[in-house]
Amino acid sequence: MKILFLNPPFLKKFSRPQRSPAVTKSGTLYFPLWLASAASVVMEKGFEIDFIDAPADGLTIQDVENRALAFGPGLIVMDTSTPSINNDIGMVGRLKDLMPGAFIIAVGTHVSALPDDVMKMDARLDAVARFEYDFTILDRSDSEGIVNLLKSSLDLPDSDRKFPSKKVIVNILSQMVNKRQTLFDVVEQRYDHLIEFIGALSQIEQHYAKFKLEHNL
Repeated sequence: MKILFLNPPFLKKFSRPQRSPAVTKSGTLYFPLWLASAASVVMEKGFEIDFIDAPADGLTIQDVENRALAFGPGLIVMDTSTPSINNDIGMVGRLKDLMPGAFIIAVGTHVSALPDDVMKMDARLDAVARFEYDFTILDRSDSEGIVNLLKSSLDLPDSDRKFPSKKVIVNILSQMVNKRQTLFDVVEQRYDHLIEFIGALSQIEQHYAKFKLEHNL
């Protein structure tokens, strides 16, 4: 899976990672260390990544959209801050509209403090990761491998239609947790074309939870 780490565009030379995010008089830009730390963890596990520091590189929204489309990530990890939160969540919506299949996670101090409020800002945001999120992102990445293993090992019913991919299944499982909804609610509201697979998805959900418990994941 390809993973995009994004420090999104906002004001020119906006220093999002510093203690008080702002455009400084000196023009100093703090490097997005937490974002880079998470990127290094998943890189070490062999995932392909792209890292976009839009304020440092002077990239516009259009620049970021073009680069994201060319890369084609399955997962997008986007930094946020309190002064820029409306802009940041707007960027989430734009990327989701361009790449509906990408799972988008917002990170940073603002979402750590107000996760529920942020999740309500735009339904296109899939999840938030609070505090230190290096291994949260890795867990999301590893989840696809677990689901793929379960898909091949379970005796799932035959169907004339294509069974959902491992990425789609992980998205559904993640949204159940992040949006505090049942499997049926998530499928009915966002994946209604998969309603015929609800029984098989329920099997995967149960075995996925059991697998993680047995392996201390």
